[in-house]
Amino acid sequence: MRVLRIIGAVGLVLVLAGLFVKPVHEPVSVPVGEPMLLSSQASHEILDEGRVLFFNMQLEAAEQRFNELAERADGEVAASFHLALTTLLKSVITDDEVYYDRFDERYDRLSDALDEAEDSLWKTYLSAEARLMRTIMLAKQNRVIRAALTARGAHNRFQRAASSEHPDFAEAYKGVGLFNIALGSLPSGYQRVLSILGYRGSIEQGLAQLERAAAESQYNQEEATAYLAFIDVILKYEPAHAVERTRLLAEQYPESPLFGWIRAFILLEDRQVHRAREAATQAVQRGQQPGYFFVDYAEYYMGEALFRLNRFGDAATYYRRYMARHKGPALRALAHLRTGHALEMEGRRDEALIFYRRVRAERDFDADEMAYREAQRRLSTPLDRDEKHLLRGINAFYAGQYNLSRALLQSLLGSTTEGVAARARYYVAQSQYAQGRFDVAAEHFREARANPGRQVDGIAPWSAFYLGQIQQRRGNIQDAEELYKQALAYSTPFDYHQWLEQRVAVAREAYNK
Repeated sequence: MRVLRIIGAVGLVLVLAGLFVKPVHEPVSVPVGEPMLLSSQASHEILDEGRVLFFNMQLEAAEQRFNELAERADGEVAASFHLALTTLLKSVITDDEVYYDRFDERYDRLSDALDEAEDSLWKTYLSAEARLMRTIMLAKQNRVIRAALTARGAHNRFQRAASSEHPDFAEAYKGVGLFNIALGSLPSGYQRVLSILGYRGSIEQGLAQLERAAAESQYNQEEATAYLAFIDVILKYEPAHAVERTRLLAEQYPESPLFGWIRAFILLEDRQVHRAREAATQAVQRGQQPGYFFVDYAEYYMGEALFRLNRFGDAATYYRRYMARHKGPALRALAHLRTGHALEMEGRRDEALIFYRRVRAERDFDADEMAYREAQRRLSTPLDRDEKHLLRGINAFYAGQYNLSRALLQSLLGSTTEGVAARARYYVAQSQYAQGRFDVAAEHFREARANPGRQVDGIAPWSAFYLGQIQQRRGNIQDAEELYKQALAYSTPFDYHQWLEQRVAVAREAYNK
């Protein structure tokens, strides 16, 4: 998920960095070459063993296998590639800066090995993957111009590999797909500029390429499947599809804390809170066993599952464990806010204030901005009885308990607490929408839009978006388009406005393709 956001951010920087030369992709006339540039069966077997350990998050053992591979005459490129990938994974999971220099060392080693390799399609592809890894690490360090330059090199190499005289070379489609999705999900103004400069992409095209990588590639099936699951949720909001993808990953790697965490996240998005808690529990327990690399995010999503079950004290414990372990800003603002909410729900206002004060919007992400605004409000305004009742009703919705959610929320439609009635109405509409009762949902969305409460909550634009979704389902494309325009016309900052823009872009692609 974070990788997708980083690639999207780099896409914006492609404009700002002055990279205004249209890329030219000549047909590749070099041979395909050996997979991963390995020429012996024994080397392939070592690599396969290392990759299983890698996806199981037994990273120390995986690195031992990759180092063993590096000692073989044909193994330096494949080994260096996977050692760099392992360091990147550690960095993404922990946000620990200790891995920055280690990655640079391994990236340099991989670059040297690729320079010495004979030209082939596999070399072009591995060079593209190396630059994509480098882009992610540079963006994590806020070195945006260098990240943009490296991203352009990665994009061009992926394009050469994918548009070559070897159309069945499925390995390249993961990288090409990610760039197409990143470009396709940018705001329309940036897309127009990039199109003039020769950079074009669409979400649907990118998804098709990722699907092909997941189905046909030799070394990208797991990654492509995981990316598709995230995209199903973040952009398309089709969590049921994502659940099936993560089921396949969990069956293939039942011991993996990595895929266990991803499954917990996806199940929460599908509002299967009990199954999500089970997946998160398994990921946490597995990560604590000797030989496994701990996945920090599993503790955060364990906290989320417990919060939605109204087990606020237990949720606060896991949020705090996550914050104590995780080194960087990922989910930190949300974790502090949720801890504050959880403690206040238990009547521990003084303790809650400590965590509200720690909320910082360190990144230009929707969730961080929302968390900061809400924390600032809570510092001066405690949760009152109606707001606590509202939170339980919202929790019931996100736990998939739609009838209970409506029962709790409908009693708040006459609340005089600022913003409560509007949010209650909006989530009543959401619960009806989730159960396919679109006529009733539309009635509630229209009323929520007419009485939106606080502008910062975004009730009006998000209600317009869902009314557009209902019209689109019915085939009324002109009406849907008008509602999407109205949803995007709200200039006042509101919660999750970036996500709204992305959801509209995906919806429009569905009827413009």
